[in-house]
Amino acid sequence: MQPKSRAQPCEGQLHAQEQKAKQRHKEYEKKREAKARDRQMYILRHTRDYEALELPIGASRADVKAAYRKLAKARHRPPLARG
Repeated sequence: MQPKSRAQPCEGQLHAQEQKAKQRHKEYEKKREAKARDRQMYILRHTRDYEALELPIGASRADVKAAYRKLAKARHRPPLARG
């Protein structure tokens, strides 16, 4: 039994493949742009939060956690014991 040889795609099939590739590329670009917009909106929404914690935007979770605890301790000191 001989292996089946693949026929060369005709010009119409090549055109369809090119169109699909262009469409996939457009969808990829749309998703990339949407992701960049979402990231920019996140930055705009949370800029004040990072400023209050005195951290750069995009700081690690551990840095945010440590800064938040530091801020909480500074603002919520226990009342002084009267003796």
